Amino acid sequence: MVLLGFLAYLAQRLSNPGAGPAKPWWTAAIVMLIVLLTFSLQSHAAALDNPLAVAIDWLHITAMATWLGGLLPLFLLLRQTELPPHFLVPKFSRLALTCVATLAISGLSSAFIHVRTIQALTSTTYGIAIAVKSALFAIIVGLGAVNLLVLSPRLKKSREKATRWLRNTIRTELAIGFLVLVMAGLMTGVSPAFEAVQARQRMGFIGEYKDRGTNLELWIAPARAGENEIAVDVDGLPSGDHEHQHQILLRFQPVDVDLGITQVEAIPSGSSRYTVKGSYLTIAGNWQVEVILRQPGVDDIRHVFSVLIQPNPFAAALANPVPASNRSRTSGKNLYEQNCLPCHGPQGKGDGPAGLALHPPPADLSIHTAPGVHPDGQLFEWITNGYPGSVMPAFGEQLSDVQRWDLVNYIRTFGKR
Repeated sequence: MVLLGFLAYLAQRLSNPGAGPAKPWWTAAIVMLIVLLTFSLQSHAAALDNPLAVAIDWLHITAMATWLGGLLPLFLLLRQTELPPHFLVPKFSRLALTCVATLAISGLSSAFIHVRTIQALTSTTYGIAIAVKSALFAIIVGLGAVNLLVLSPRLKKSREKATRWLRNTIRTELAIGFLVLVMAGLMTGVSPAFEAVQARQRMGFIGEYKDRGTNLELWIAPARAGENEIAVDVDGLPSGDHEHQHQILLRFQPVDVDLGITQVEAIPSGSSRYTVKGSYLTIAGNWQVEVILRQPGVDDIRHVFSVLIQPNPFAAALANPVPASNRSRTSGKNLYEQNCLPCHGPQGKGDGPAGLALHPPPADLSIHTAPGVHPDGQLFEWITNGYPGSVMPAFGEQLSDVQRWDLVNYIRTFGKR
């Protein structure tokens, strides 16, 4: 429709330059605008329920259709030697400049709406496609500038040579324009970049790191304080390294609170995934998660990922039902001395005689029981099921619920000293 409409316009204007507006052109243009609007009403912009986003998308595809759609008629008309190219090319160039300006403004606006971040641009199919499309667009603009500024002024003096070069550049523009349309089609078939990043984050995706041809991807779900499922996907290992001759170690350290470093080895789960599950990310806030790939005979591959852990909305659900009375603390002290003191020490510093030989060493309870660090429910859960990544045993079957809450009430006194 665009090609036929523009061809009719050019043919009619050139055959009778003094004539008024060409009716076939305006009819084709109106139909084209309506058709293109239907595409915008079914686009990613329409899914945002934002009329401005739809209008920007409509302007963008209209400018693209007009510019690229006019190139083929221009190329065909230049092959007809009786038509004056020095008259034809400047007219099309003015139209192209308007389209380029519209494409640049609307493209940047759409990128702000659908991409927003560098991560979304570089790590999603949509983002990569828009980056490639932008690069191709820049090349076409450059060729158009050559046509307007270099070849167009020469059309009167050396018409045949300049026209031949002009046809070559337009042919190249058409080929690149086809690739631009392929990228645009690819973008319509995938989720917008920012939406895709958010979806990956909801799935637990944190980031990836590449070194020496090996790619590490870290996934943490649900990325909130407490128990999480953590996975590392490994890709690009040497072809002979298939029987898990390597290790994946994870080291967890909070940024805002000095809780030390917790290390755990991930368990192979499939040919390229290593997983671990547990309460290694114990508090909300910023964490550093170091992923270490150890392979026999070569240096480790390691990378520290920055992870924001959200508060656990369910942490407050397990409230302490036992008041922190003298009776409860006395009971908790007796239980502590019988079961915990050999490892954690008399003041809970992790310096008990039995704990000196343990790796990792026992936790410093004066830090973990400080006000605002962990809720009572989290301490109770560790006493019940054991602390992940350590040799601390689970007391869920040895002690009653009340006894475990008494222990919580007693060790809370360590955090107040």
